[in-house]
Amino acid sequence: MPSTIAASKKVPAAEKDFLPLQGTDYVEFYVGNAKQAAHFYKTVFGFQSLAYSGPETGVRDRASYAIRQNELTFVLTTPRCIPTIRSLITFTNMATA
Repeated sequence: MPSTIAASKKVPAAEKDFLPLQGTDYVEFYVGNAKQAAHFYKTVFGFQSLAYSGPETGVRDRASYAIRQNELTFVLTTPRCIPTIRSLITFTNMATA
């Protein structure tokens, strides 16, 4: 009767990870209306408010809402001045080119 033992396969050496991440603190999204986006995520997906940063807290160039669901944290940011918006558009155009 023939043997059914499979020959051992050679496994290539593990590739070195070029960006070894240990974890992620948050994901930041730049949106048109951070307050509305935060309300949407809280209402539809069950996120909870975590923090706010904006003109009332001394940050003049943007408004950000941090929301969390379990271990997932989103920061929704709206730029409040034209130079910040222009730099985002330039960065986006460079990334897609």
